[in-house]
Amino acid sequence: MLVTDIQEEGFVKKSSSSYDLSILMGMDRFFYAITDSTHHLLLLRSYKYKNADDWQDTLKQSVQDVFLSDKILQLPFRKTKFAILNNCSTLIPDPLFLEDKKETYLRQLVELHEHDSVQVSDLPVLDTKLVYGVDQSLLKWIHTSYPSALIYHSFAPFLLGCHHIMNLQKGHQVFLNVKDRLLQIALFDGQQLIFCNTFPFQTSKDFIYHVMLIYDQFGLKPETNPVVLMGMIEKESEIYQNLYRYIRHINFLTLPNFMHFGDQATASKAHFYYDLFCLKLCE
Repeated sequence: MLVTDIQEEGFVKKSSSSYDLSILMGMDRFFYAITDSTHHLLLLRSYKYKNADDWQDTLKQSVQDVFLSDKILQLPFRKTKFAILNNCSTLIPDPLFLEDKKETYLRQLVELHEHDSVQVSDLPVLDTKLVYGVDQSLLKWIHTSYPSALIYHSFAPFLLGCHHIMNLQKGHQVFLNVKDRLLQIALFDGQQLIFCNTFPFQTSKDFIYHVMLIYDQFGLKPETNPVVLMGMIEKESEIYQNLYRYIRHINFLTLPNFMHFGDQATASKAHFYYDLFCLKLCE
């Protein structure tokens, strides 16, 4: 089901081979953005899967259904990047990383499914490797459909986006990204990544627990250390209202400065798609 459809005047189908396509595949939603060579956002769409409750078994089929129904996705593009959202990932500092141990790193922390493939992304600005699992059939379908596509875990654009923001910030900053009942948390001190993890949650109480645990673990003060929000969360939501009881300095991210936006995108809820936009930072 199409949920968001933003198309700026500059979008021309015949010029697609000069455009870049960025795709974020979540557990129950699918997002994509198209930009031109000067980093102007031309088109932004999001879908909600029909069979989101059976994600493990239907993700590949749900993604295929979106591609079959959306003719724009079938156009040729200059460059295509995919980000896959799940809670099957971990970070390993570069000095400690061993290629032949990548599966062991994951199995120590998360449950790998039988058909998962273990992949690695390099995050040089953070001096770390992002190790993650992805369904083999989905991975094969992406490689077949887009042989030259670059594939990442969604933690990569999230962390690189946070790091980009911290270029101009000092002190501790807590970033929260909310999608598909998953909470991604990152704590930075300046440009240094202190902590990050993904937590499934069902209720606002679960959400608040994970956030406040980070504050307690690292000695942060809710009165002075702010939270920056991105993802599928709104000010009117129960989660936001409960979070505000504990932390008074809460900011929603605005549109990133490494892209250019038309009137429609500027008027949208920019923080919903910040991690999608930050695929621009992944190389």
